[in-house]
Amino acid sequence: AALDAARALGLKIYFNQSAPAAARVDTAELEALFDKYKAVHEPTKILAEGVGQLCEDLEVDPSDVSVLVMAYEMGAQRMCEFTRDEFVTGLASMGVDSLDALKGRLPTMRDSLASKDVFREVYLFAFGFSLDEPGQRVLQCEVAVAMWRLLFARHSWVHTGAWCDFVETTYKRAVTRDAWMQLLDFVEKIEPDCSNYDAMGGAWHSLLDEFVEHLGAADN
Repeated sequence: AALDAARALGLKIYFNQSAPAAARVDTAELEALFDKYKAVHEPTKILAEGVGQLCEDLEVDPSDVSVLVMAYEMGAQRMCEFTRDEFVTGLASMGVDSLDALKGRLPTMRDSLASKDVFREVYLFAFGFSLDEPGQRVLQCEVAVAMWRLLFARHSWVHTGAWCDFVETTYKRAVTRDAWMQLLDFVEKIEPDCSNYDAMGGAWHSLLDEFVEHLGAADN
């Protein structure tokens, strides 16, 4: 618990090191900004159309990884959706109260993934964020692959393409949280040639066992 608290504090410091002082944040401006994008039929939320308009106004592609980091910083629970509290409280915690200020933070959000700790936190966040419904236990194959391509584009994992192609065309099944989390350990600990991979003694998920076998077959 102490380690988790220390990590959370470190990430908070990292993300807010260039933010304006909290006293400068005008929550009334944030409320007005939320109202600009909220859904007409569900005014307590910004939904897909509003998120798309927000991204257009920020001049950023909705599929840009900085949008995922922004959702992480806001504590968003669902993809393409921000509640009023997530939006207002999240932006206030960043020291942001205008579109221009938020736009100015996007490069920092994108670059933050160069930090191993930040990347891990955003990676773990991405699984729950990408689920179709709260409480769902598996991530649809195509959604998992799209998220891996997005995240690992900033990580330079040598097997990103091979992994995504394998999951999409050979595995073709939903991805569990355990498999999702173990992949990051695999990326961080296993050599590119998989020479230190121990399928029997490593207690790896079967998906990873199958992938290593697939790589071996492709090399032969």
